[in-house]
Amino acid sequence: MNQPVVQFTIADATQTARLARRTLAEYPQLPCEVKDADGKPVFALENRPTGIVAVPLPGVSLLHNGVPCTEAIALTTGEQLTVGEHVYTFFLKRGAVSLSWQSRSLAFLSRFLVVVFLLLEVMTMAALPFLLARSSATDRGVQRQQIYDRFDQLRARIRQMDENAPPLEHALLEQLLDELSQRARYLRNYEEGLRNSQRRELMAYLERVQQTLDRLEENKNLATVPEVDVDGAIRKAAGLSSH
Repeated sequence: MNQPVVQFTIADATQTARLARRTLAEYPQLPCEVKDADGKPVFALENRPTGIVAVPLPGVSLLHNGVPCTEAIALTTGEQLTVGEHVYTFFLKRGAVSLSWQSRSLAFLSRFLVVVFLLLEVMTMAALPFLLARSSATDRGVQRQQIYDRFDQLRARIRQMDENAPPLEHALLEQLLDELSQRARYLRNYEEGLRNSQRRELMAYLERVQQTLDRLEENKNLATVPEVDVDGAIRKAAGLSSH
């Protein structure tokens, strides 16, 4: 730790505190003598174990906080020594405290962590748009693959159902298969330009096709077509008996 420096503000005792002009004097080396404006020693300063003390000099009237002082007296900040018309106000200016290696290490670590956090924040802000774009592209790729898989599943199901389908159901299945194939070709050609709303509409269409196939398998879509008695109608038109 650096040695403390003694300071005095010197004012004229005949002036009021508000109007008094003050000068500052420093005494870094102790012991020493404090001199007035004429260079005459007025009291001495010593650095003793009890602290900084003022020592009266022979032939000089010294007042400590307004009380006559005839022996050495310890000083504390703000106390006043009066010699003649001059008031000396005592202050102790302490040097900067040297830090321990632990304190220096902690300060360095704190600054280092602040710099690291700032760098991480800047890197995150710079990488965030790229990560969001990449995530969006990944989501589009997954959604596209799901649509392709759904097309393949529905077309395979239609071909399986069409193997033993009656004529009317066969016609409906062929129409569905043709429409699915056309939409699949459109998707392959223009998929990159599709909006999210168009993809949702396409998924809704595939869901409707799925529901249609479910009803066909449960025989709920098409009514049973009655057999037409062609021979009976011809005979009736010709006026012939059926017997």
